[in-house]
Amino acid sequence: MTDLTIREIRTTLLQAAWADDPWLFGRALGAQRDLVVVEVVTASGLTGMGYLHLLNLPLQRTIGACIAEALAPRVVGRSATEVEGIWQDLWRATLTGGRGGVTMMAQSAIDIALWDVVGKAAGLPLHRLWGHVRSRIRPMAAAASAAHWGKAWRPRRSISPARATPP
Repeated sequence: MTDLTIREIRTTLLQAAWADDPWLFGRALGAQRDLVVVEVVTASGLTGMGYLHLLNLPLQRTIGACIAEALAPRVVGRSATEVEGIWQDLWRATLTGGRGGVTMMAQSAIDIALWDVVGKAAGLPLHRLWGHVRSRIRPMAAAASAAHWGKAWRPRRSISPARATPP
């Protein structure tokens, strides 16, 4: 069996320009995409990735420091399969630092990376790992799409999870 002991947590801060789309320019999303990428590296080399898109909040370095100084020391050495236990521990540990904002964003990036490791180790996509209830899903439009088109978009029919675009 693969050793899923967490050996290291890496944090990478990225900035990327938006696509050349006049609709995105000057909107609440900010001038560029600010991303925090978290990698949970296991003893066997299996790596899970989680990320945050901060929209227009200039908190990349702050979230990176929160992960490095407050959260990673509580996670390294544990099994990546302890997803819920790690989440509960981090939740309790961040009480005095505030249970929202920076600490919750940092914790959620680690949580996403842990689930990625577990899914890779099991050889399953997460929807299968979590129980796979439906074989078809109804897509929805996000608020940005509704604002862009002036009204909420409603699909005419369901699509299978494997399809990237509606029929």
